[in-house]
Amino acid sequence: MVKSILKFKYLIIGLGLVLFMVDRLGKFIALQKLPESNVISDFLIYGYYPNSGIGFGISLPKTITIIFVSVVLAGLCPWFIKAWSADDKKKILGLTFIVVGAASNFIDRIVYGSVIDYLNLFETSIFNLADVLIIGGVAYIIYYLHKKKQPLYRNNQ
Repeated sequence: MVKSILKFKYLIIGLGLVLFMVDRLGKFIALQKLPESNVISDFLIYGYYPNSGIGFGISLPKTITIIFVSVVLAGLCPWFIKAWSADDKKKILGLTFIVVGAASNFIDRIVYGSVIDYLNLFETSIFNLADVLIIGGVAYIIYYLHKKKQPLYRNNQ
């Protein structure tokens, strides 16, 4: 059992690093500001789309956005550590996706002043892999907790 959870944790660390690097590579290529004619398919365009909002078109001043994202990331850390210590594989997986995506987008905000999005779906939704990881991680945790009928965060005090 211990060997199994240790393997899982190494796998999650590796997966998180790979996903982080794939997103960073996608952003690096997009920063080359290639023309928007980089059509991947009839419905998906690869390009450079800077995004100063925090998600779903919500815009806040840069300082407030950085503070907000910092607080969210800091708030996730104890939850992640608790899941990691409890060997809760499903929470670890969902939280890994959220933390990896949020960290990659946070780096963009600090370095470039906005998040670098590079995928345009049906010319209506613009996003990057980090966004997919965040939304996917949140959806996975909500589904998992709903299925287990657990609260999102339980304080043992």
